[in-house]
Amino acid sequence: MLNPARLCLLVLYFSGLALLAGCSERKTMRELCSLHPDVCSDLNEDGWCRYQRAAVIEQRIVLKAKPADDDARYQMLLAWEVYRDCIALAADVRQQEQRFAAANRMRGYLTSLNEIEQLSKATLDSSNPFLLFWHWTREARDDSLQRLLEADKQGELQIGEIQYRLGTYYAKSDIDLAIHKTLRSLELLPKKEEYSGDALTTLATLYYRKDVPEKAYTWMRVAELAEVEGARAGSIAEHFRMGKETLKQLNDNAEDLFDQINDRTFVSPRGQ
Repeated sequence: MLNPARLCLLVLYFSGLALLAGCSERKTMRELCSLHPDVCSDLNEDGWCRYQRAAVIEQRIVLKAKPADDDARYQMLLAWEVYRDCIALAADVRQQEQRFAAANRMRGYLTSLNEIEQLSKATLDSSNPFLLFWHWTREARDDSLQRLLEADKQGELQIGEIQYRLGTYYAKSDIDLAIHKTLRSLELLPKKEEYSGDALTTLATLYYRKDVPEKAYTWMRVAELAEVEGARAGSIAEHFRMGKETLKQLNDNAEDLFDQINDRTFVSPRGQ
């Protein structure tokens, strides 16, 4: 399964290719930079962070076509963050290398910082839920969080990823609401996209904290079936000394839930 950040970048990458290439063959990065030198000239030119740089270049071209589009700006922020983290390491690596190479990477790093700052300022007033969440988590802006929570109260945020993120927020103060939000996120999964297994292990953890071992085990078993890294239902069974008959029933339930989620027919059970 793919985590949300990686999934966003893959969607960004391939949608960028489709938009840029159209019906013709995909252009190389060199060709794109020749056609759009302004989106390449302030980035590193060596082989470091090749894929992250490509994602930035393609999303910059997308953003040029629709500069006020909030979804495009959000995807641009994600691309800049991943490029920034990569090029920051590359700028520091192998100090004995030529100064030009280090300066070249530092230029890209400073560009990423500046572009993220400019996009942050440009999107402060946006009501896009992903941007509101970005401003809250990256910049600790309580006003963005309050706008997000208010929109959720009005029923305006029926988006799986946003419901999951709200669930992680409520996990600190209201376990029942956190469970409700996380289950709701599974109901709202996109039809034809991969999904993150984080919601499955989160549910197992929340039920464990609530002292409902059967449901904690069931959701951890669903996570195992989904091949979520680190999911270990057996440890819960051992801790609560679950018997064979109980485990058989819970495993059957987990398989049903797994199938429903994969088929996108999952509905939150009554009483959670």
